[in-house]
Amino acid sequence: MKYILFIASIFLLSFFCTAQNDKGELKFEETVFDFGSLSQKTGQNTTIAHDFIVTNISKKPVTITKVETSCNIISKWTQTPILPNKKGKITVEYDASIPGVFLKYIQVYTDAKPEQKILFIQGSIEKSIPANPPVKSKVNP
Repeated sequence: MKYILFIASIFLLSFFCTAQNDKGELKFEETVFDFGSLSQKTGQNTTIAHDFIVTNISKKPVTITKVETSCNIISKWTQTPILPNKKGKITVEYDASIPGVFLKYIQVYTDAKPEQKILFIQGSIEKSIPANPPVKSKVNP
């Protein structure tokens, strides 16, 4: 009788362990995006944007639960579960009014495996030169 209980408990434990590892899986089309060299933007809309596309390659729906980013990035993502063989996206916007080289991260949390994925955007923003620079006038005292 003890032998049967022992076998039954091992069977139940293995069932629960397998159930916990049965998570969905996402595949990112890319993990790094390079904007290249851009001119500094001024005015109302100074952002540049990129969509990271992700595909659910498992048989279970997967949800992006949270996205954290480094400074000067705004993120939006698919809020509904991504069904099997369907795509979702994470849109990131960077403020291109700040001149200089940048390398920024986007940390994506999901209920899939792996539960966390890090994406990167990079590029450089060249300081813009005014079309008509102000002319200094010579004033005689």
